[in-house]
Amino acid sequence: MLRSLFILAGAAMVASGCAESAAPPPAAAEAARACAGVPDAQARASLIDLRHDVESVEPVRETALVKASFTRSGGVDIRVRAGPGMTAQWLARLVECHVALEAAGAVCGTAECPLGLARVATSVSSEPTGFVIAIRSDDIAVAREITRRSRLLFDPPPAAPMAAQRGP
Repeated sequence: MLRSLFILAGAAMVASGCAESAAPPPAAAEAARACAGVPDAQARASLIDLRHDVESVEPVRETALVKASFTRSGGVDIRVRAGPGMTAQWLARLVECHVALEAAGAVCGTAECPLGLARVATSVSSEPTGFVIAIRSDDIAVAREITRRSRLLFDPPPAAPMAAQRGP
């Protein structure tokens, strides 16, 4: 459906005489490439759809070597339980598609999506019981925001304190 919208928008621009060429904008072309073969429902889905399968969100600290070494935020590793038919390759394609759609101006499933930030790099790897989605940035402020958004999106809300029990 989203690809259809890009095609219709391009056709409307050409028909109205507003476009000098029929080529889509680079971000839209990249989104079409990244999402080729991905069903529209999955292309529009966000990481929030994986919420019930997320086992943990682990901030990643990277060591930087300048005159002295120090650690800084680098992003997060999101551990996801394996589901029927899911492969690391397919999960990586879904993440790549989502990042490309974000760059093209598509709205993320939630404003707090860590993939909706600029200068984000992603990768997906396999583990014995699932996958790790690594979301990183070389920009320290972006890396901190990745961590903040990932925790908001996936960490369970704190349990409400039990009411104090009264004696008889």
